[in-house]
Amino acid sequence: MQKILFIVFICLYTTSNAQKSSILLDQETSNAVPYATVQYGETQGVLTNGDGAFTLPENIENSDTITISSLGYTNKSFLFSELSDTLYISSSSIALDEVFLSDKEVDAKVIIDRVMDNVDKNYVTTLSKKRFFLRSSFNDNIKKLDVDLDKSTFEEIDQDFVDNMVRKIPKYVDSYREYLGDIYGDDKDQKIELIKVANLYNPTEDEAFNDVMNTIERILKENLGENTYIKVKSGLIGFKRDQEEVMNKIDPAQMTPEERAKDSIENLQNRKEYANEKIEKAFNQLFWKHDSELDVFHKIRKYNFEIEGVTQFGDEMAYVITFSPKKNADYAGKMFVNVNDFGVYRLEYHNVHELGSFKLFGVSNKNELNTGKMIFKKNDDQKYTPQYIEFKIAHTFGVDRPFKFLIKKGSWIWNKRLKEVKVQVGAIATNSYKTQVVVYDENPISEDTYDAVTPDINFEYKEFNEFNPDFWKGFNIIAPNQAIKSFSSLEEEEASSDK
Repeated sequence: MQKILFIVFICLYTTSNAQKSSILLDQETSNAVPYATVQYGETQGVLTNGDGAFTLPENIENSDTITISSLGYTNKSFLFSELSDTLYISSSSIALDEVFLSDKEVDAKVIIDRVMDNVDKNYVTTLSKKRFFLRSSFNDNIKKLDVDLDKSTFEEIDQDFVDNMVRKIPKYVDSYREYLGDIYGDDKDQKIELIKVANLYNPTEDEAFNDVMNTIERILKENLGENTYIKVKSGLIGFKRDQEEVMNKIDPAQMTPEERAKDSIENLQNRKEYANEKIEKAFNQLFWKHDSELDVFHKIRKYNFEIEGVTQFGDEMAYVITFSPKKNADYAGKMFVNVNDFGVYRLEYHNVHELGSFKLFGVSNKNELNTGKMIFKKNDDQKYTPQYIEFKIAHTFGVDRPFKFLIKKGSWIWNKRLKEVKVQVGAIATNSYKTQVVVYDENPISEDTYDAVTPDINFEYKEFNEFNPDFWKGFNIIAPNQAIKSFSSLEEEEASSDK
């Protein structure tokens, strides 16, 4: 009997303390419902990701109530024990003429003005401490890489050698970085204390590039003599590296313990600075900021606004307002504005054309994509605070020009040319990065508390070659999408294929 009771106890304990995952779908369309709030305590909750998926942390009891809310949907509540792998919520739309309005006619631009007039009253802009999770996603895609050898006086370098080097460079690489920590500050200045950082990346990218560079360095070293230097030239532009710079290059594998320790500290410092940079940029993108790239609220004359209707969010209602550019504006999108206090619940935007480009001397760059999302929630004081911030940027870079690699002797422009390689490079590459910031618990702090914060680099840092679900176990993060779950580095893929 005691054994049976023990087994029952273990089963119940496991059920109520294991992480559970689910996906949230629209009842009518079966489409995913992204960025919905899944609340499991008075102030605790998670967001569904872009695919509608979410994972609840451990230590939730079967008797605890789960409440799901999202703009345009009826709230859904149930016990944790009733959580299934797939959940459905029903939409709730309201016609505009069903809403009591104090004005006889509603003008979208007047609503935008009232949004800005009420920013100080509606939004938390004072000192606070916020727990955050940040995910950065990187994608590099080389669409074209042609290197044609025009001339070489190096015996080892011919077109086959060049083709082999080009083949070694990966044409598509993705990587992800994830940060958990605390933000101290207001909407202008922040200090970041990191707790955990995960770097999910492809080491093969660096290894392939380093292999190419090491091969070239070896050839150059073998051909360098006393009082010689390397000159790289493209058109009128050129730079040189002295023989000592090439010969004295440190191989990471030959670093001393002191050099490795210094390199490790620099790496952690770089991670901290990167998190600071991304958090600062995220908060500078808040719609009322003058530094925000989205100018809809500051240059309303450049945009057309239309009220599509009103939707429900819990016990409150929000105007659904779309915006589109006139002649010279850049963005289009949609916002949801509270009909009573004119606070913005949610804002989504995307660019409608290229945001800048240049082409000069065979080098080109196009800023092709700039999209973003902002989601706010009300705290106990009925003030809005950021819950989710996202922005994504993409560029296309091109090169079509000749390059010369020269080994010369002496220090004058007419010095003797010993060796020469001349190539024509044609390349097109796209790179994009996406930043997602989720803000959880927020509590006010004093100036003394803020001043006493001195961020350091004493945080946990791990590098992974493939997705590791255990690293964030027990922590409140936004669920990874399918691309992250299926991620494995090129190195891991090659190892798997060899088995």
